[in-house]
Order: sequence, then structure tokens, then C-alpha cells
Amino acid sequence: MMRGLVMNRCRPIGAIVAYAAALVVSGCQAPGSAPSPTSLERDRDAVVKAHEALVDGYERGDVAAFVRVLDPSADLLVIHPRLEERFDGIDEVRREIPRMFERLGGAQWSDYHVVVSVHGDVAWLTSHVLVESRNVPDPFLGRGTEIYIRRPDGWKLIHGHWSSAPPS
Repeated sequence: MMRGLVMNRCRPIGAIVAYAAALVVSGCQAPGSAPSPTSLERDRDAVVKAHEALVDGYERGDVAAFVRVLDPSADLLVIHPRLEERFDGIDEVRREIPRMFERLGGAQWSDYHVVVSVHGDVAWLTSHVLVESRNVPDPFLGRGTEIYIRRPDGWKLIHGHWSSAPPS
């Protein structure tokens, strides 16, 4: 027995068109068709890609790659647990990030329990974070919150806050 949409030669074409239109309007997919991503899913994927680019730049100690993900405004705020400092604005981040990368000597960053929320032009990514650095003997275990804003050239980090947390 066949399941799903079965068309026979006796069914008028108007009924088939009406059925297809009802599927589109209701957001349903015809059986066997692949669902298309929603704009919310595309936004979440784009935020995750921005986060991955940030992590890649951090792990490689690549200042330019790291800064490319940041919002270029004075509103940018990064709170870093290893240096126990906050960096206000893109100029301060550009000035201080090379020092931070030099101190860390490269890193391996792992995220766990990642949650991404998007509301309009603002998104946030939360996670548990494990960072192991070559020049720092104790790994960093903590939580991170990253807030992104939509810009014409993609999602940019406007606020990043990482803090130590005991293992749970």
C-alpha cells in the first residue's frame, strides 16, 4: 500500500493544485520532499558559523581573523577570565588581543551544551567552555555568553563574557 500523496488520473488538476497550495500555506511539506530551512534556522546557523570563526581565530592566535567577527563599534565589550580584564570597544580589543594571544601561546577551545537564540537582529550563544592553552598549565573550565548583532556583512559579536565555573 502506498502512503503519502497519491495522484490518479481521475483526480481533477484543480484539486491537486489546491492540495499543493494548502501545503505551502500551512507550512507542510509534501511527502518525500526535503524541508527547506526557515529564516530562523538560517540565522542560527550563521551565528554558529560566526562563533566558529571566532574560535578558529582564537585557537590559531590570529588577531585579524578574531577581530573580523567582532562588531567594529565602541559598544563592543569582551570580558576575558584568564586576564581578568574587560576590553571596551574595538580599538582596545585590537590593542590588547595580541598580548592575550601571546600569553596563551595557542589554545584548544571546546564548547558543550551550546544553545543559540535569535530574536530579530540580536542573537546569543551560550555554552560550557573548556579551553586548554599551551602556556597556561590549568585548563579554563567555564561558561560563555556571546551576544551577536546582525550587520550588513553578517553576525558580529557585540558582547562576549566568559567566566570560570566549577565542573557540574
